[in-house]
Amino acid sequence: EQYETIDLSHAATGASIKKIDSDTKKLVERQPLENGVNTMSHYIIAQIEIADREEYGKYESGFMDIFIKYQGKLLSVDEEPQLLEGSWPYTRTVLIEFPSKETALDWFTSDEYQALAKHRHNASAANITILKGIEA
Repeated sequence: EQYETIDLSHAATGASIKKIDSDTKKLVERQPLENGVNTMSHYIIAQIEIADREEYGKYESGFMDIFIKYQGKLLSVDEEPQLLEGSWPYTRTVLIEFPSKETALDWFTSDEYQALAKHRHNASAANITILKGIEA
C-alpha cells in the first residue's frame, strides 16, 4: 500500500492525520484528540455594524478573558475586507475557531459571555453564524 503521511498536529484542534491513501486520497488512520473522541473544528463568523464605538469598547475590553477559557482562536478581525463580489456593508467582520461545536456553543451561551455581549448588543447590530469545518 502507498501512503502519504501528513502531519497536521499544529492545527488548532490538535488533530493529527496519520495516513492518507495516495491513490484514493481517503483517510486511513486518524489520531483521536482526547479520550478517544475525534472532534471537528467549528467557526463563527460575525458581520457587525458598530454604531457606538465607546460602548463597543466595553465589550472588546472583556472579550479575550472569556474567549480563551473556551479554547477559542481568533483568526481574523477586519474592518476593511477586500470585497470580491456583492456588497459588504459591515463595519467589522470577525472569524473565530473552536475545537468543536459544543465548545463554541458553550462559550456563546455562557452566562459570562452573555453578560458581556449586552455591550455589543447596545452598540451594534450583527449577523452571527456557526459553520462546521471540513472533516479530514
